[in-house]
Amino acid sequence: LLKEQSELVFVDPSKLAELQSAMDETERTLQEQDLKHQDIENQLSVAVQYKQQVTSKTQTLQHALSQATARFGALQNLQQKLENNQHLTTWLSKHQLDDLPRLWQHIQVQPEWENALEAVLRERLNSIEVEQLTLIQNWMDSLPSGKWAIFEKIQSAIPTDTQQSIPNHLGCEKLLAYVTINQPEVQCVLEDWLYHVYVVNDVQEGLVKRLMLNSGEVFVTRQGHMMTRTSSTFYAPDSQLHGVLSRQQELKNIQGEIEQLESQHHHQHDLLETAKQQNAQLSNTIQELHKNSKQIQQYQHELQLEIVKLSQINERTIHRNHQIDSELIEIKQTLD
Repeated sequence: LLKEQSELVFVDPSKLAELQSAMDETERTLQEQDLKHQDIENQLSVAVQYKQQVTSKTQTLQHALSQATARFGALQNLQQKLENNQHLTTWLSKHQLDDLPRLWQHIQVQPEWENALEAVLRERLNSIEVEQLTLIQNWMDSLPSGKWAIFEKIQSAIPTDTQQSIPNHLGCEKLLAYVTINQPEVQCVLEDWLYHVYVVNDVQEGLVKRLMLNSGEVFVTRQGHMMTRTSSTFYAPDSQLHGVLSRQQELKNIQGEIEQLESQHHHQHDLLETAKQQNAQLSNTIQELHKNSKQIQQYQHELQLEIVKLSQINERTIHRNHQIDSELIEIKQTLD
C-alpha cells in the first residue's frame, strides 16, 4: 500500500489554474467576437440598405438619361428633316450645299418670341451659310424649284450691342434685341433682315403707333402678327419651319439636362461601386469572424475536455490516497 501510495500522481494545481485561466480568456475572446460580429452585422445591414438606395437612384437616373437622350434624338431627327421638297433636297445635295450650316443653327431667341422671328424671316430662317454670295452665278441656269435662301458669311463692322442701343423715333425695341447670335459672321445678315423690325406688345399698340413708322419699317408682336404704316399681316404657321427655333432651344436645354444627368449618373455609379466594395468587405469580415469564432470554440472545447480529464484524474488520485490512508490506519490498529 505504501508503494502504491508513493506512486500516485497528483495533478499540479497550477496546471489546472493555467487551463482555467486559458478557458476564461477564450470565453472573453468569444464575447468580444460576438460583440464585434453584431456590430459588423449592423454595419452590413446599413450598408445593404444604402446600396439599395444608391442602386435605385442610379436606375432612376439611367431611366431619365435614356428618356432625355431619346427626346434629344427625336428632336434632332426632326430638325434634320425640315426640308420636304425632294427636288430641292436633291439639288442641294448635288451642289454639296446640304451639309452647310443653316441660319437657325446659329441663333437663339428669347422664349415666346419664336413666332415673331419665324413670321419675319419665314424661309430665310432655313437659309444656307456660304463663304461668298457670288456662288449663285454658277447656278442661275439650273435653279431648283421651291423657296430657299443663302447668305454670305461677313463680320459686321458695328457691334450688335451698339446698334441696339441707338435710340429710335418709335421708342420700341428692335426684334434683333431678342436674338442671341452664337456666331459673329451671322450678325450682318440679321442686321439686313431685321434692322427695321420693331416689337410691340400686341396688335392694339401697333395700330396706335403704326403712323410713326417710316417706309420699310415693320412692327411685329410676339404672336408673329406684323404691321406697316398701311397694312397688317396675321401670322399662322404654314411651313415645316414652324417650331424650329423652339425645338432648337429645347435641344439646347435637353443637352444641358443630359450633361447634368450624365454627371449625376457617373457620380451615383461611383457611389454604387463603393457601396458594393463596402458590402463585400463587411461580408468577408463577418466570414472571417465566424471562422475565428469556430476556431476559438474548438479550442475552448479542447480546454474543457482537458480540464475535465485532469480534474477526474485528480479526484480519483485523491480518493485512492484517502483509501490507502484509511487502510494503513486499520492495519496499524490491528497490529497494535
